[in-house]
Amino acid sequence: MMRRAISISALAAALLLAAGIALAQDEARVKPFDWPGESTFEFGIFDTQGARIATAYYRILKEQLEGQTAYRLKYVGRNEQTSEASECWIHPDTMLPMRSTRKLVSGGRTFYLDVAYGEDMIVLRRKYEGEEPTQQQMPAVDNLYDYESLIWLIPQLDFGTGTQARLNVFDTLNYAATTVMINDLGEENLEIRGVTYPTHAFSFEVSLTPYKYWTVVQDGRAVPARFDPGSNSFINLGLDLKKCTTKAPPANAKPPAAKPKPVKKNEQKEEQEETAPPGENPLGPPPPGHRF
Repeated sequence: MMRRAISISALAAALLLAAGIALAQDEARVKPFDWPGESTFEFGIFDTQGARIATAYYRILKEQLEGQTAYRLKYVGRNEQTSEASECWIHPDTMLPMRSTRKLVSGGRTFYLDVAYGEDMIVLRRKYEGEEPTQQQMPAVDNLYDYESLIWLIPQLDFGTGTQARLNVFDTLNYAATTVMINDLGEENLEIRGVTYPTHAFSFEVSLTPYKYWTVVQDGRAVPARFDPGSNSFINLGLDLKKCTTKAPPANAKPPAAKPKPVKKNEQKEEQEETAPPGENPLGPPPPGHRF
């Protein structure tokens, strides 16, 4: 997966589901997720030498699902060899997931993944195109977040007076739950494409893969400026220093209203090629008992 350095090394995921380990006292406190109806972000993906190897688009969509408000977090990334797409539906008040899906096209093969979250059970379904799907059920621990929501989840964490926050995360790349300890590194000046931005830095590991993550407050909202999963770097190409501030808004501050950014034709076409509505998923609709 491109978000883990294109070539994925073998990772040893710590299985928490079977053990039923409870969250520690330093578990993360999450502020409600409140975004406008639609937002789009373009990222360049760069290798360790600084060469651009792929492009990624992230979108945030506010929707109504079965009478309740939900956010759909979308990702599309591709280069000439690989393309991938994911979607994750979350509750706005807790950011806990309802469902997530992934589609990966590589080496002439297409792989589909569907994760449905229930009150006490996760149903994981996988399928390669042309083959029969497999299904696996796992017991769910409390406050289990989805990997696909992680870059939007971190800016919503309330560290209080501490510098660490503990999360239970379902790693959709390794099909396992793992504990992730987010480290708040404080404010850092970060140079991106020749411009120095005032950012807030974080570090963590997911299934032994190190991450570093920087957010910047632009138009009154904390957004990802750059994040490094493994050896690659994802850089936000839509940053504007004139719209940035040096400090994050107070924890109880309501984000300002924002006009949705128009989707460029090439972005919309790319997403339509890579994703489909959940009812059209090749794995079919989620099983009974899901939160969706």
